[in-house]
Amino acid sequence: MEQNFKRIADSVRLPDGSRTRIRAQIASHREKQEASIMKTKKHLPRLAIALIVALALSLTAAAAVYVFRNSILVSDKSDIPEPQGDTPVAVAVSFPNGDVPHSLEDVTEARRITADEWENGEKIGGGGSGWDSAEVLSSDTALSIRRITREDGAEKMEYMAENPNDLVPFLSDKFALDLTWMNENYRFVPETGIAYVVRDPGGAFTGNYFSALYGAADGKGYISFELRYDTSWENSSQRYIVDGSYEKAYYYTTQSGCEFLITADSGHVWAECCTAHANVSLSGAYLTTDAVEQIVEHLALSIKE
Repeated sequence: MEQNFKRIADSVRLPDGSRTRIRAQIASHREKQEASIMKTKKHLPRLAIALIVALALSLTAAAAVYVFRNSILVSDKSDIPEPQGDTPVAVAVSFPNGDVPHSLEDVTEARRITADEWENGEKIGGGGSGWDSAEVLSSDTALSIRRITREDGAEKMEYMAENPNDLVPFLSDKFALDLTWMNENYRFVPETGIAYVVRDPGGAFTGNYFSALYGAADGKGYISFELRYDTSWENSSQRYIVDGSYEKAYYYTTQSGCEFLITADSGHVWAECCTAHANVSLSGAYLTTDAVEQIVEHLALSIKE
């Protein structure tokens, strides 16, 4: 357009004053247009950044959406649905057995894996069922490692550490949690923490496991963690809990978006968080449900399906 105006100004016979004014207007228009372009370009990066941030936030929000398969609380037995289908399966109803909780010493003895047992291949992931041999790769007390194998080529890499936080990186990308607060406020029981990763004969990931036991400052209370992930699970059949079966039974959602079912009875405390392929279970005794809420909150747990 400026070129057209310029051709007109040069070809039409006008007084020198008019010609000068037209050229000045053309120059002024060009300067305004360039300023406008520069102003637009200056704001383009901000707009792009805003779009990227918005997209990232939307993806994060989408990733944080869970479908939980926790036990279902009902007010009465009549609220439990009847089995459906041609081959009905009995509906599972959960209730406490009323037993007195075990002491921390008894639980420690049952869960402990000694150095000799580790070296001898005993207590392979809680038991040797389904596995054939164990090869010790490291017996360092800070981090012990052994390879468990099966004749078909499947492999389970097991890890045991003094600090359970050192086991978290071996949970692949299915679980994320932080045990810093637990280590500061509870006492980790040595030789009770273990993690393992299972792969099929072709090397594909099929599942992992993590466990740890912590004692309370009073020397009596305790809480144990078990995190399991199995690609073959569906967790499609949920249990039911009738109101009044436990002294306390309620849902608690953490700031990280994980829903826990917290129950308590006769000195026992439990918390579960289940999805299609994951099962996070806390079991303890001589702790309040407020303490359990505090624990699950500080775990900062997230699950990737």
